[in-house]
Amino acid sequence: MARLTGTQKKKRNAFVALLIAILVVAFAIFYVVYSSVMAKSAYLENADFATALGQALEKSVRKVSAEDLAAVKYVELYNDGENGSVYLGYDDFVEQYDKYVAEVEAAEKAEEAGEEVPEITTEHPVALAKAGMFEGSEELALNDVKYFTGAEVLSITNVSFDAKQLGEMKNLREASFSYCGFDNEDIAALAEKVNLEQIEELVFMGYDVDDWSPLESISDKVTLQNYGYTIDDQGQLQMTSNEQTLTEYLEEKAKAEAEEAAKAEAEETEEAVEETAETAETAEVTE
Repeated sequence: MARLTGTQKKKRNAFVALLIAILVVAFAIFYVVYSSVMAKSAYLENADFATALGQALEKSVRKVSAEDLAAVKYVELYNDGENGSVYLGYDDFVEQYDKYVAEVEAAEKAEEAGEEVPEITTEHPVALAKAGMFEGSEELALNDVKYFTGAEVLSITNVSFDAKQLGEMKNLREASFSYCGFDNEDIAALAEKVNLEQIEELVFMGYDVDDWSPLESISDKVTLQNYGYTIDDQGQLQMTSNEQTLTEYLEEKAKAEAEEAAKAEAEETEEAVEETAETAETAEVTE
């Protein structure tokens, strides 16, 4: 068997080194491309939100399926302008959530009635939630809310979205919308798309709505919350809050409108009387 000369060995070693280098570069390129592909969702529009969902579900973004999101029963989205978070809960979360809320409400009613307050034995299900973080913004808008088709409980804060997306949530029974930019069109869309008969509670805060008539049929299940500021006796700025049901709001609005109409009618009557008196005086002078 012929032996390789020193020069041939050097050439062989150089070739092997070159081959290894090529393979390393090829693998690096493949890894970058693969990672890039796996980091993008095939259907979610907001890449940062998709990444947060991947964190919550402990999957690569590419593997977060529409079925995964459809199975979610509790959805909480929060944005403070800089950071965003998403909390997801499944059947076990909702079951414990319902028990916890029932016990809290029972304790509150007992306290208001001056009765013995029952002990709350069920823990808040926060430990059962799956969480993910994403980059927030002052004007965060999402078109991916619609994929939570199985959601029963929904809480969204400082995230704007088209309310028509709620029509995909056939099991929605409880929802809270805080500073979501809701206006009259959103309320109309919500009332049209959501099954109002199964709604147990809707809470709104930070909205631009003056026509609540689409939700009048469930006005006792709708809560309106508002915050403001006043100056106290010491000249200090104090935050104030106001919470009322839509029923109470509509009653106050109707009363205010009736009083305004009565006032306007009284003013018109007074003006008519004055005009009549002036006419009579003018007639007497002429005579």
